[in-house]
Amino acid sequence: MAADKQQPATPGNEQSSTDVLTTGNPATGRGPCQAVGRTDTGMLRLCFKPNRDSHGQFVVISGGTARAVAVTPPGPTPTASDAGKAGHWAWAALSPDRTRILAQWSGECEVPIAFVVSATGGTPQPVTDEDDWATSPDSVALGWTTDGRVAVFLPKGPACGSGSAKPGIYLYSEPGAGELLTQTRQVPLKASTKPRTAKSLRQAAS
Repeated sequence: MAADKQQPATPGNEQSSTDVLTTGNPATGRGPCQAVGRTDTGMLRLCFKPNRDSHGQFVVISGGTARAVAVTPPGPTPTASDAGKAGHWAWAALSPDRTRILAQWSGECEVPIAFVVSATGGTPQPVTDEDDWATSPDSVALGWTTDGRVAVFLPKGPACGSGSAKPGIYLYSEPGAGELLTQTRQVPLKASTKPRTAKSLRQAAS
């Protein structure tokens, strides 16, 4: 894996496509990066520039220096040779213990797949823990619970992508280890980088 790169965190710097990004909201590709959370080494942000980094970039900013976190974007799989060519990291939140990132991937046809990855970088795992991420059901990241579980919405099968037999909000203590919190057919609340209790999530969905 390539070593992290560093450079002054000056938004006006001219950078090549391999440089550390310091601007670009993942929702628009413009403006400030999304604040993901504060790690032990600095503020973690998610930056996205459609014309320069097609997948987005996680960056830690500390002491005026920006350092890229090497998070591997989803790539081709045995069942989908073109998987990962289109898509980008669209949103993310840091876990309460600051060790993991919940990251929302927006793939081809804007299919949402939620992943979890170490805050220090690495290869993300689908929250639902399929070996072949391209076969994962659609999953919409909602954030973390105060006790360190991932909250996601699993929709019923859409026209593009795949879904859950029981649509609703699920809580995952680790990839693949999920339980249904409340059944619902539509996303009942917005994603939040601030951890919420399971009770508040259930109340917001009712």
